[in-house]
Amino acid sequence: MKKSLLAIASAAALAFGTVQPAQAEPTAVSSEAPGLSVEQLLELAQTQSPEIQEAVKALLEQAKAPALPYAESEDEFAAAKWGDKSQKKEFWAPAPVFGCGIGDLKVSGAWATVQPGPNNGAGRVLGKNNLIHPYIPHGHAFFHIFVGEDQLAPVPKGTDMKVAWLNLKTFKGGIDDLDDSVLGLGINAQTSKLVKTGQGPVIAAIAGKTAYRDGEVCTVFPAIGSTTVK
Repeated sequence: MKKSLLAIASAAALAFGTVQPAQAEPTAVSSEAPGLSVEQLLELAQTQSPEIQEAVKALLEQAKAPALPYAESEDEFAAAKWGDKSQKKEFWAPAPVFGCGIGDLKVSGAWATVQPGPNNGAGRVLGKNNLIHPYIPHGHAFFHIFVGEDQLAPVPKGTDMKVAWLNLKTFKGGIDDLDDSVLGLGINAQTSKLVKTGQGPVIAAIAGKTAYRDGEVCTVFPAIGSTTVK
C-alpha cells in the first residue's frame, strides 16, 4: 500500500501542472496555505484504517486525471433563501456500503455531499454544523455523508468516518474526522465536518466505518467528489 501511494503521489506531482482548471490563476504555493503537503498526507495515511488509505489512494489517482468535473457555474453561487450563497453538491456517485443495510440485505449505499464557502446559511450560531443551512466561512467546505440504513432515525454508536481532501491550487490536503455535533451539544456524530481547505478547486474522498444497533458495522468504501471553494 505504501509503495502504491508513493507512486501515485509522484505521478500526481508530475501531472499537477495539467490538472488545474483553465480558469484557475497561477499561484505560488504558500507555506501559510491550510493543509499538509502530499508527502505529509501520505505519512498520515499510513496511520489510518484500510478504508481511509483507500480513500487517499483514490484521491491521488483523481489528482492526476486529465480532467475533473468541477462545478464553476454561476448557479453554484446564486443567492438563495436563509442567506445561502452556495449550493450543496452531491459526490460523483454513491459509495458502496457492506455490513449493514435494509432488512437482511447487508449491502447498501452512502450519499456524500459537499458545500463550499462562503455560505451564510442560518448564521454563525444557528448555522454551526447545520446540515440544512450551514454557516461556511471563506476558504472552507462543509462535508457530510449519509449511510443507508433501515432505522427510522439511525444514530451512530461510533464512527471513524473521515474525509481526505486535496486543494489543487495549493496542492495541500488533509484527513479530517467527520465528527461534528449539533451546536456542540454532544449529540452523536452526524458524520459531517467543516474543513478549512483554502480557496481553490478541491477534490475529496470520504470513507470509513460507522456502527449502528447491536454491534452492526457499516464499512463505507470511498466516495469521490469535488467543488470550488471561494
